[in-house]
Amino acid sequence: QYAALFTEPSEQQMIMPILIEALAGAGKVDEAFSSGSDFLTRNPDALFVLVELVSVGTNQAKQKNPKFIPQSLQYGAHAIELIEADKKPADMDDAGWKRYKGDMLPSLYQSTGVINLVKGDHDGAKARLAKAAELAPTDPFNYLLLAGILNDEYQAGAAHYKTTPAGPAKDEELKKLLAALDQVIDAYAHTVA
Repeated sequence: QYAALFTEPSEQQMIMPILIEALAGAGKVDEAFSSGSDFLTRNPDALFVLVELVSVGTNQAKQKNPKFIPQSLQYGAHAIELIEADKKPADMDDAGWKRYKGDMLPSLYQSTGVINLVKGDHDGAKARLAKAAELAPTDPFNYLLLAGILNDEYQAGAAHYKTTPAGPAKDEELKKLLAALDQVIDAYAHTVA
């Protein structure tokens, strides 16, 4: 009903994220994504729509629903690109934009990191979560997820180390393994701190 009453493009920009959230909340995730995607074909830089779709996609990924992973990663990358290029929405003032950027950019990196993690792309997840941690150093969730990824890498390296024959190659492997363990400890320490 809202969409039928408010038909101006600027009004649609405000209504679409609410519609997406409402549809997703009602369990109509397919409809939320199709409505949002359709809107983005006409308004590809609609930042709030991109962000809402990433949020819905992240929640679906956390629930082990991989259906929206490709779209969510695409929308997340574009939203990050818009924010990093400082493309402020027309209806937002400078102070509001500064706050929004400060909150949303680390959140988008975290969300795309989570989606990559669910997808099985540990390198992509690690890079995104490291950037999220850099932008929001007081958010322990970024470090916790990073610690898990780093610990998996360490465990795989330790298993490989055990099968490596003695010699210079094994000594070099041990140095890499200890450096990896330091990263795991550092990530967990940041989580606790």
